Amino acid sequence: MTPRIVSTALGSLLVLAACSGGAEPPDVGQTVYTPAVQKIVFEDHAGGFGTPPPAGPCVLGVATFTLTLATRHLEWSVCDLVDSPTPTTVLRTGDRDLAAAEFSTLEPKLEALVVEAPTQCGADKPLLGLLVTTDAGTIEYADAFYGCPDQDKPLINSAALDAVGSAFDTLAH
Repeated sequence: MTPRIVSTALGSLLVLAACSGGAEPPDVGQTVYTPAVQKIVFEDHAGGFGTPPPAGPCVLGVATFTLTLATRHLEWSVCDLVDSPTPTTVLRTGDRDLAAAEFSTLEPKLEALVVEAPTQCGADKPLLGLLVTTDAGTIEYADAFYGCPDQDKPLINSAALDAVGSAFDTLAH
């Protein structure tokens, strides 16, 4: 067995370890948003280079959005900045059902969540993640921006992940 084959086999085992319940990620180039998807959880763990955030009860930029597809129900938890009277952070939570028109606008962004092969080791960007649940189980995906060759999770196109996060943030009101 050549070293490349061993490396590829090991990478495949690590990707499978990121999946639960027997679920397997789609092939590279394929969307994760299929008719079998029941729930999508978008996670922004913040990070990247910048000025230090103010003190507060949460870490600025950290956010979680959970979309249940059957009901089009969106839940969120977002750490925002409040400037008055002194800059601080505040945790904003909520939930609501999306209107049909809102979901129609969101759906192309979900379809753009495509699996990518690792190609780069980025820096200076918030650390994003995605959990996709089907009846076969849940798969945890990582942002392709941080797609170092030793990545142990399947990767999602970075621009598409950013677009979904932005859309969820807009819908969380």
